[in-house]
Amino acid sequence: MRVTLDGTIVHIDRPTLKAALDAAASIAAGKGRVLVAAEADGTPLPDASLEAPSDEFCTILELKTTSALPRELVAQMLNSAADALEGLRLSQRDAGTKIRSASLESANQDLHAILAVWQAVTSALSHSAQILNADLARLQVATDFGTIVPNQAVDQLLATLRRLQQCLPKQDFSALSDILIHELDEHAQRWSAMLRAFPAAAQPAP
Repeated sequence: MRVTLDGTIVHIDRPTLKAALDAAASIAAGKGRVLVAAEADGTPLPDASLEAPSDEFCTILELKTTSALPRELVAQMLNSAADALEGLRLSQRDAGTKIRSASLESANQDLHAILAVWQAVTSALSHSAQILNADLARLQVATDFGTIVPNQAVDQLLATLRRLQQCLPKQDFSALSDILIHELDEHAQRWSAMLRAFPAAAQPAP
């Protein structure tokens, strides 16, 4: 197996995916970088293979791995999350409008998608904090909406989402619509700004 990291040959002690990725990750870490992608014979490896690579003999002929600085990786991840929130604002408003017009079945499908995006966004923030060793309870992120403490933003969002879910069994469609159109729209704007500013604000904890 021929293994490269950012175009440079990596020597491995046995031809397994785990050995190859471990060797590449070790070299990257020595340079203050992290692995971000790998291609096996021209095909990108799925996340599952990157997270739990097999240590069995494999038939891969060439494994190309790519690294990045942690802050670059986080910036890419959080910019993508912020972009998703920009699109989510329209989805939230549409769902709220459908509820006001009694299109409940269609709105219910939208709600599942909306909650899934928010879950992915909060996971991206948590993962980013782990990569940069940042304390979300102490970090202060300067934005156009003022200074935001990420942990507080998470708590406020979760409180709003809980109230949204409580509206469903009560059939309080007026409150549900207001949360989607107004409150979650404000969250999306603030979170988008926070996520884009997060990499510059985050400092590794001592």
